[in-house]
Amino acid sequence: MDEYYYTLGLSPRATVTDIKKAFRALALEHHPDINPSQEASYKFQQIVAAYEHLLANHKQGLAQAYTQASIQYQAHFEQVYQHRPAPTPEPAFTATVAQVAPTVAHQVTFFLLNLLSCGVSLFFVGLPVLVAYLMIQKGLSGWEGAIVAPLSLAGMLVIYRTLRYRGHAFE
Repeated sequence: MDEYYYTLGLSPRATVTDIKKAFRALALEHHPDINPSQEASYKFQQIVAAYEHLLANHKQGLAQAYTQASIQYQAHFEQVYQHRPAPTPEPAFTATVAQVAPTVAHQVTFFLLNLLSCGVSLFFVGLPVLVAYLMIQKGLSGWEGAIVAPLSLAGMLVIYRTLRYRGHAFE
């Protein structure tokens, strides 16, 4: 292995950056396109082989260090969490809406919400009718209808939801 460092003109304690710098400098000097002699071609092949070998060793060293660190981390993780108590189970909430008996307060609240939703819905549905009447009779411009149309759609949605879920409240 020392001969690879010697080929690049480095000491065995050289870093990857030093290896790359030395390779670039020697490759420019001995590249066959720059230096056409046979000796330069042979020297260039030795430089490339040394460079590839040293970088492969460095990458292998990094992989071994990573593997060793992973093994140490796994051992530490197992040691820390080995004696950890099991999590306590969450208390089960078994009562459902169908099991809860409706009280008078529930029924009154539900009735008032139904009344309110129907009133709001009728307002939103009746509003476009009023605007249409005013537009026809009074000759108002069309922007009022454009504003009120989304409100009537919202009212229709409230009516639909009220009618759909009305029977499901206390089943």
